[in-house]
Amino acid sequence: MRPPYLRRLAVPAWAQAASFCAVVVAGLVLGHGAAPHKVPLAEGTSLTITVTGQPNPSVSQSPASQFRRARVAVLEAGSLKPTATGRLGRADALVVRVPAGAYAVCVLPPPEWRPAHATATGPAGWACTEVTIGTRPVAADLTFTAAVHQGDGGRK
Repeated sequence: MRPPYLRRLAVPAWAQAASFCAVVVAGLVLGHGAAPHKVPLAEGTSLTITVTGQPNPSVSQSPASQFRRARVAVLEAGSLKPTATGRLGRADALVVRVPAGAYAVCVLPPPEWRPAHATATGPAGWACTEVTIGTRPVAADLTFTAAVHQGDGGRK
């Protein structure tokens, strides 16, 4: 004979399992929030995005690991519609696959870093560079320097 408390536990357990299955199915059908604009791996051309931080002699900030986990977006040129998104990894790089076309590759740098060169049009606060994707893998490199604040002698 089964203990009577098992019946009271069975209903919530089945409800929890059904809820979990519903969430999994919804995630598979609708996609997940971490990368809503990624192109399936079988499609598109490889785009490698790398970021380099150049040290500034008047600032004590080191470029090492400053960009790790920085947000990256690959936007369609002109419309700025997101095609791929992600975050930089340990090597300050991200590889995505995108279909052929013209894109703005944008990085949201830490507040104390500025782009070393003029950037393409993109979202406010982001540094962007333009790339054209064909059938061969492409690399997009963005370089940043540590910002020097005026009025404090370059010290942070």
